[in-house]
Amino acid sequence: MLILMYASKEEIARAHYAYLDGIGDAQGRIREHLRKTGGPEADASIESLRGIGSWFLEHLPETAEPMPTSWIPAWWNPLVLPAGDGVETHAPVTRQQLRLIDEVQAYVAEVVLGHVPGAHWVVYKGRRKDIRHGTTVIQLDKRRQFYPRSLVYKAALTGVLLAKPVEAALFYDVVRQYISDAG
Repeated sequence: MLILMYASKEEIARAHYAYLDGIGDAQGRIREHLRKTGGPEADASIESLRGIGSWFLEHLPETAEPMPTSWIPAWWNPLVLPAGDGVETHAPVTRQQLRLIDEVQAYVAEVVLGHVPGAHWVVYKGRRKDIRHGTTVIQLDKRRQFYPRSLVYKAALTGVLLAKPVEAALFYDVVRQYISDAG
């Protein structure tokens, strides 16, 4: 992932707007992807996250789909080539898996933003030594933020890199709790 904790304000602003510019595209892509694969309905309900979680885990191991070799999400470090690009890399996921993570995190964000009045995107401002500094997150209320990308990426790493089971209801459970706490 793109680490911005030591980036300048200008670099953080560029990354923030690039991330936000990609959200709408990713939300459109997931709906198309779901349609093509017979996935669940993406109606932006909290309940839909149950089906999205199962669908995500089912499709995460797939690597046969050809992906354009130039595409990576705005939140990914462009200097770290995804796995499977024919070069030695330390990236834990393929370009196809990055696309799936990008789509699902955008959908999770859509659900959260649609169910928490006043929630909005912000740049997290922590201490410079805080790895989250400069990250685009959803501000739920005065004190709490929600990290859709981190939730989905961590689930992917747990399943792909660590080969550990991930609960299909994870996104539903976490989002439901955050929405409840924000209400």
